[in-house]
Amino acid sequence: MFERYHIETKPAPLLSPVVSKFKIIRQENCINCGCCLRSCIYDVHQRLTADPRRMADPEHHLCKNCFRCIQECPAQALTKIINPDYRTLGNNYWRNELISRIWFEAETGRIPVLGAGYRGKFGGAGFDGMWTDLSEIVRPTRDGIHGREYINTAVDLGKKLPRLSFNAEQTLDVTLPPIVEIPLPVIFNPVPLPESFQPLQESFIRAASKLKTFAMTPISFLAATQNYNAVIPRLTSETAEIFLSECNRSNRLPLIVELDYEPKNTAALWSRLKKTWPNLIISVRLPFQPGVEKTVVALTQQGAEVIHLYADQEGKELNTSQPRFLKELVRSVHLSLVEKSIRDEVTLIVSGGIAAAEHIPKIIICGADLVGLDFSLAVALGCRMCVKCSWTDCPARLNKITTDWATQRLLNLMGAWRDQLLEIMSAMGLREVRRLRGETGRAIFQEEMEKEIFSDKFSG
Repeated sequence: MFERYHIETKPAPLLSPVVSKFKIIRQENCINCGCCLRSCIYDVHQRLTADPRRMADPEHHLCKNCFRCIQECPAQALTKIINPDYRTLGNNYWRNELISRIWFEAETGRIPVLGAGYRGKFGGAGFDGMWTDLSEIVRPTRDGIHGREYINTAVDLGKKLPRLSFNAEQTLDVTLPPIVEIPLPVIFNPVPLPESFQPLQESFIRAASKLKTFAMTPISFLAATQNYNAVIPRLTSETAEIFLSECNRSNRLPLIVELDYEPKNTAALWSRLKKTWPNLIISVRLPFQPGVEKTVVALTQQGAEVIHLYADQEGKELNTSQPRFLKELVRSVHLSLVEKSIRDEVTLIVSGGIAAAEHIPKIIICGADLVGLDFSLAVALGCRMCVKCSWTDCPARLNKITTDWATQRLLNLMGAWRDQLLEIMSAMGLREVRRLRGETGRAIFQEEMEKEIFSDKFSG
């Protein structure tokens, strides 16, 4: 029986104190009348449990910046400021508003709401300079997460044939390559934190299993995990023998493995694995760096099924003094494959710098099939992107978490992000995420618009 894909969410509050954006200061002239309690729909204000005659300290992290409590206070006893600790949260790319948004999504599984509306930029560097087309938002038959029309977010991992051919008996004359479908265009990468944080990996695997997707894992986790079909082991020429021995010993084989690209060894290792297990899907992990387009085209022409392209944690190109951003990199690789008429023959996974729900449809529009998440998973568990990372002195208390709690936080995050993907696709009038790939006509790019509008005016 057909069953809609659903992510089960439930509240999972942070273990560490939340660094709220706003601080509401209750001054001494408060008359404890309770007007703030009655006016606030977000439960920021409550009475003291021990003494209901008095107001408790505000729950700052629940504030949505609507100002209603301040406006309705008869004694003018409430003042709101930006939390000084909030200003120091994150860095230039993983900004404080992105981190606090992920915390909310991971705690509640809901789409964030801002009481005073969006007050940020409408353009800028990176993903801020890319605007998606929401022209179908007025159509009443498209209603996203509310579900009168089903919107499919499933994608395929594997190689597709350019054409089908049949023999004289009208049966297929070609061998169909292995393909795995996942219901969400997301997989989990190993989080690039110090080695002491590796116990978190089991949470990523368990969450991936519940989501029916995959988690990239080091070889060391392969023998211990019970969710074997939810892992993608990462292999190098040095660890391949360990993988082969483990598979022979346990008589178990994952659906997909990933090879770190090594120009001298990858082709031989790929051939060896394919000869041993023809139905094993093999991904090749490749950094975004100068000349990546030619490498991707060459690997696809040689038979690569899945290519995993990764940038740094800020979505920038590696190994160059003038790095391009992720969206330009993906568009360039995608168009290189289109020019050779081989785009449909390979699956492109893209990772690095995916820090918000909106980044998923944007990078798919640029030409990716799906994304790999890394630092956003750590942020979902409370990570504050500290300059100096310490397992024993972690302010997010990541060394104290339980696997069940962490798994639920990840499920909540993916539930909120999928709902936002559904809303964006609904507003575009799309019912299939596969159709979004490479559809750059569904977006406006700030750099191109500025060039088109202003280039003639300043050319002479």
